[in-house]
Amino acid sequence: MSKKTCFVVSAIGEEETEIRKHADTVLEHIIKPALESEFDVKQVDEIYHSDKIDEKIFGLLTNSDLVLVDITDNNPNVFLELGYRIALNKPIIYIRQETPENIPFDIRTINIISYNIKDGGEKTLRNVKIAKERISNTANHLKYSPHNDLKKESLEERLYHDILEIKVTVNNIFNDLNKFHLMIRRIITTHSKEKLLPW
Repeated sequence: MSKKTCFVVSAIGEEETEIRKHADTVLEHIIKPALESEFDVKQVDEIYHSDKIDEKIFGLLTNSDLVLVDITDNNPNVFLELGYRIALNKPIIYIRQETPENIPFDIRTINIISYNIKDGGEKTLRNVKIAKERISNTANHLKYSPHNDLKKESLEERLYHDILEIKVTVNNIFNDLNKFHLMIRRIITTHSKEKLLPW
């Protein structure tokens, strides 16, 4: 039986930056150990492809059984990808480095698993162990669709119909604008002729 897929969304940054080191540490020491027995876990920098990167990301957000989102530092790109996944109404796990920084208002009530890899020593080891257990337990209690491809098809069909509806709406707006334009021209023409009349 093949594993389910998990796409990890986090701020990644350039090679050798603190952001990249943080993302790699969390991936290798928390996320993968928590999920690899059940999931094929991928972060976007681990995937080799010839597509445009944003197309690949949105494809993974659409088709992965699970998306795990690290909202540490409230990165705007992470929140864009998170919003897209939320719109699909598919399973998400939220994690975050413990910090005094406020969680954004719209997701403050969501279950967010905290971890801390900055204290060092025994405290960090205990914290990492707890975070792994919470991620694993949460993943085991989520509901996954066994018909992922069918969902993808229905999503694509829905988007196609939405685009057609937008096209019809835009055409109607243009038609209304043309009618309005003709009406204004008639009024101006009539008004101009009236001014020329001697009475």
